Amino acid sequence: MPRLFFALWPDDEVRAAVAEVANEVRLASGRRVPAANYHVTLAFLGDVDDDITAAALALGETIAGTPFTFTLDRLGWWRGPAVAWFAPGEPPSPLVDLARVLGAALRRVGLPAESGSYRPHLTVARKVAAPPRLDHAFAVHWRVAAMALVASRAGPDGSRYEPVATWRWRD
Repeated sequence: MPRLFFALWPDDEVRAAVAEVANEVRLASGRRVPAANYHVTLAFLGDVDDDITAAALALGETIAGTPFTFTLDRLGWWRGPAVAWFAPGEPPSPLVDLARVLGAALRRVGLPAESGSYRPHLTVARKVAAPPRLDHAFAVHWRVAAMALVASRAGPDGSRYEPVATWRWRD
């Protein structure tokens, strides 16, 4: 069974800009996330069967979005999950609203949905035992015009993330 999640999936230009900054982050320990796996999770579904996958695909069709821009400009670290991440210093309301609407829609149809406050972030390293450092300010601007349903597949070199479906929005 695949693990699924709804996410913002960056285009090649954003992915390259994030990778450039991420490679400058100083880590005392840990491993960098491959640029191909960069994303911002909107809702995590976990291990799912074919019925839940079909329901998630149908639900994705119902979520209306409007393109928006946000900026990744903050480096952070969470001790518990031991991850280093980039995040917007000020999450834009369209991003927070999208996660809230998606979570409510998931609960309404009986699909797994996390509760609690939404903290948008893009993981850049895992198994990080101490706070990462970056010697300069950064700003990666990301124009979001789509949402994706993404599958996580475990492999010998770690997980690989792959979009299953993408829903594009118009201005």
